[in-house]
Amino acid sequence: MSLSRRSLLLGGIAVPALRPAFAAAELPLERRIVEQMAAARIPGLALTAILDGHTVFARGFGTASPAFDVAASDRTLFHLGSVGKHFTAALVLRLAEAGTIALDRPIGTYVRDVPAQFADRSVASMLTHTSGIPDYESLPGFEEDRANDRASFLTKIGTMQPSFGEGDAWDYSNTAYVLLGYLLADAKGRSYRAQVDEDLLRPLGVQEARIDDATAIIAQRAEPFALQDGTLRRARQMDGDYSGWSDGGVIMSARDAVRWEAGLREHRTITARGDTAMHTAAILHSGRSAAYGAAWFLDRWRGEPVQYHGGAMPGFLALYLRTGRASVIAAINLASDEANAAMRRIVLETTESLQPNSTPLSLQPVRDDTPALTASFRAMLHRGATKLDQDRFAPEIALLLKRDAGRQPLPNHAALGEPVAFELVEQFDEQGGTLRRYRARYAARIDHYAVAYAPDGRIYRVRSV
Repeated sequence: MSLSRRSLLLGGIAVPALRPAFAAAELPLERRIVEQMAAARIPGLALTAILDGHTVFARGFGTASPAFDVAASDRTLFHLGSVGKHFTAALVLRLAEAGTIALDRPIGTYVRDVPAQFADRSVASMLTHTSGIPDYESLPGFEEDRANDRASFLTKIGTMQPSFGEGDAWDYSNTAYVLLGYLLADAKGRSYRAQVDEDLLRPLGVQEARIDDATAIIAQRAEPFALQDGTLRRARQMDGDYSGWSDGGVIMSARDAVRWEAGLREHRTITARGDTAMHTAAILHSGRSAAYGAAWFLDRWRGEPVQYHGGAMPGFLALYLRTGRASVIAAINLASDEANAAMRRIVLETTESLQPNSTPLSLQPVRDDTPALTASFRAMLHRGATKLDQDRFAPEIALLLKRDAGRQPLPNHAALGEPVAFELVEQFDEQGGTLRRYRARYAARIDHYAVAYAPDGRIYRVRSV
């Protein structure tokens, strides 16, 4: 699932004044952020918060480089990982609006040397992860620190077969977004790196953000970390080319996130039509929603549409959350489960501070009209060594489980122990089913799950923020 005030200039960005109610709450929020960072061992954080088009804060917390005691600032660059997929989606949607490509046409129409088994999958299905093209990260021997040029990448994915027919299911595919990067390069005759820089970032006046090159010396870039046996270690060095792939290669600062979000909201990055396409959920052949548009997860909180996306790279995690009024972008330079949970909580608490009663944190328990469903899902989350029962899932998920017995459509939280409370906090109907939102309270964290049930009680979607 990174602070400042009005009339203060952050690297040349005029930051509007805090509203009085938020100013009073700033210190407690900041204290909570620092405490959560310390508890999760997070070295540095970039956090940007925007409300109604006004920047409430954009700053760094902690350290970008602990070894040299370099503080994280509003200019420190953090890797966004898969959050950056919407940069790729924006460029593809711009091509479609220009008439250069058609979203319903096969990817093989535009990209040379795509393996035959994937060449017939539509561009639209690749944007929404409904193509059935499997994730390259499942390839045996794939490592982030090894070079893979275009030819070798296409050869390697050519050993895989589609996981399902286009539109039969939703399954996250980094492979699809790498192929979309090749589409952009072939269609425009310029590299993906150049298009992000020249067509998206520079027209907005973005100053530090760029496509990453992990082996290059880049000023202001945070150092990446991982935890090994409880000790903070430098994360694995990524291959320079891999770190900038089109499935998530952007590094960005807190102050640049202000300009980027403004470009999205004001339709300077993509048109209003393209924005609508980006935030329209794909509908599967079952008639049910995938709750994913073009590089954004989609949900409704208290009836209001929200978009969000997380990202993970060796040593980095990020989360971008957008409601109707607020936007919060966070990135940290530590990759661990505890750090991820802390970052999600920081984003949700910050959003609540901007827009009270807008996130699942403030939802109150509701009457549970089907407690058996709640008990069953809770048991699956804490299943330990027990295998998931395929019959509990609708075809959208069951077909994936049948093809890959090791696939896990939801996490296994047995190690967290039994939750202090497990509550139904929201429920509403959607096309083809009912969404039930659960809150799991543990001693050291709170998780939220959006679980979509078909009329027969089988699960067809699980998401967590």
